[in-house]
Amino acid sequence: MSAASRVALVTGANKGIGFAIARELCRQFSGDVVLTARDEARGRAAVQQLQAEGLSPRFHLLDIDDLQSIRALRDFLRKEYGGLDVLVNNAGIAFKTNDPTPFHIQAEVTMKTNFFGTRDVCTELLPLMKPQGRVVNVSSVVSVRALKSCSPELQQKFRSEAITEEELVGLMNKFVEDTKKGVHRNEGWPDNAYGVTKIGVTVLSRIHARKLSEQRRDDKILLNACCPGWVRTDMAGPRAPKSPEEGAETPVYLALLPSDAEGPHGEFLMEKKVEQWDLCRNFPGDMVLTVRDQTRGRGRAARQHLKAEGLSLHFHLLAIDNLQSIRTLRDFLWEEFGGLDVLVNNAGITFKSDDPTPLHIQAEVTLKTNFFGTRDICTELLPLVKPQGRVVNVSSVMGFVTLKQCSPELQQKFTSEAITEEELGMLMDKFVEDVKNGVHKKEGWPDMKLVTYGISKMGITILSRIHARKLSEQRRDDKILLNACCPGWVRTDMGGADAIKAQKMEQRRLSA
Repeated sequence: MSAASRVALVTGANKGIGFAIARELCRQFSGDVVLTARDEARGRAAVQQLQAEGLSPRFHLLDIDDLQSIRALRDFLRKEYGGLDVLVNNAGIAFKTNDPTPFHIQAEVTMKTNFFGTRDVCTELLPLMKPQGRVVNVSSVVSVRALKSCSPELQQKFRSEAITEEELVGLMNKFVEDTKKGVHRNEGWPDNAYGVTKIGVTVLSRIHARKLSEQRRDDKILLNACCPGWVRTDMAGPRAPKSPEEGAETPVYLALLPSDAEGPHGEFLMEKKVEQWDLCRNFPGDMVLTVRDQTRGRGRAARQHLKAEGLSLHFHLLAIDNLQSIRTLRDFLWEEFGGLDVLVNNAGITFKSDDPTPLHIQAEVTLKTNFFGTRDICTELLPLVKPQGRVVNVSSVMGFVTLKQCSPELQQKFTSEAITEEELGMLMDKFVEDVKNGVHKKEGWPDMKLVTYGISKMGITILSRIHARKLSEQRRDDKILLNACCPGWVRTDMGGADAIKAQKMEQRRLSA
């Protein structure tokens, strides 16, 4: 067994992103780095290049299409190191867009390497992973675009939290067979073999992460998929904006997550950030992004940012504390789409706990936006929600904390199953007036930090219950689901830099 007890392995590492990953791991990883390639001459040439830079990688032959080759590597790792600490599955292939090879052959060849080869590597090497090990599967944002081009039925299968490895394999095989029969479009598949294989890699990562959590929870192994971006390589071409070194940043970040890290795990990352297959990627329809800022162009900047990720959406101005602005949006949705399928009420504000603004002004401003603005949105847009629609009101656990600090009389009113929207509106107005009159403590309202924010979110949660009740009574057959949720304490301008969650870390889709 090697004197260096720790070992990192990178597949497909003789050039491009894999080579850059291996180089950076040689610099940062405290142990041996094994560079693999399916061509021995090219692999050893890559090792010599790194040695000329003062680095000390090792080489092992690996063809991920060949199960015997994978098992020979497995035996080497077990004998030399007793296991594996870091596995980066980078090996993969793609046909050029203008390649004349028949599509069904492209599908079969690409699938064999990118999905089944990666799966075979995981099957043989995951049992070797040591405690606190790290597994990185290099996928692609192209998988997101390919998923969006799949039929709703296929999208539902791929996004299922309960999908098994056997079911995923069945779907990947079906894609190849459908291309051979010339029916892949009729069966709901896109014309993108590479994208479908990377869907497979991303979903496989979720499945394997789930298995590790179930079977080896105490070992704290973290497994993720990631997109390195569009990188200048032989595969992606010379026009790509990123260098291989820049493309290696996210895979290396995941490979070197500290031993006490609890996440990310089972996620898909870009630019070192968790990117859920969220609404813009999952929703098989048009997305409308709204912001109130037009003069500084924040809405359009956000749209451009998402567009750069290959996503498509509309932009519409909306100030939720302006009824005319809400009605303009309402008319747009009606004229363009004939209604609304998913509504996520996320807009809101808060004052910092040390803000010197008088409390009565904080109360009036916060309630106007967070509660009354959200209520006005619901008043105007809920009638537009189509059958099987989904409505999500982003609230906060602060609403519950604040409710517990209210007087018993107020708690009884707020928790009543019979409370009406009019009664709730009057209670919100009373809070603002009591603060203005300096009597809110005597009237049973809490005396605590962020009280105005807490009251406003308490209002949103209760408003959600009221509106859900109305929908059940008035539109039961439409099966519309309406809920409130707390995203957690998140690192945003509002939540601050000390928050424990990244903006997309551990969040799940807000839509049902």
